[in-house]
Amino acid sequence: MSVFGIILALSGILLFVLYYTGKDKREAMTARVDGTVTFCEQTFFATDETSSDEYEVSLTYVVDGKEYERNRVQVARSYDIGDRIELAYDPADPSGAELATSVEDAFVMLICGGVLIVAGIAVFVFGKRPQVN
Repeated sequence: MSVFGIILALSGILLFVLYYTGKDKREAMTARVDGTVTFCEQTFFATDETSSDEYEVSLTYVVDGKEYERNRVQVARSYDIGDRIELAYDPADPSGAELATSVEDAFVMLICGGVLIVAGIAVFVFGKRPQVN
């Protein structure tokens, strides 16, 4: 059980690192704009244990009269050409817009990381250890 606890705690630490790695970029994305879907393609992801349908979209959006384009953005559902998706961007650099939901949902990664660290420590400390006779 102690190995499992260590794995849980390390997974939590990894989520913390991933969260803080992109934190400055996410915090700079204070502006919002609607992007227009110009392309949507279903992609299929499969491993031995699981498979899932994912989608890639291309979007155009306009900031201060200038049109920008984002290609091959991963999304969880299909969109029709012309659909609108809210994007978040840094007013100092509008070219790097991200899906607004992914910017806002990043905090969930921090929470999950904390839970995994606590669970890992609990399993490590309180997990059953083999009895030596």
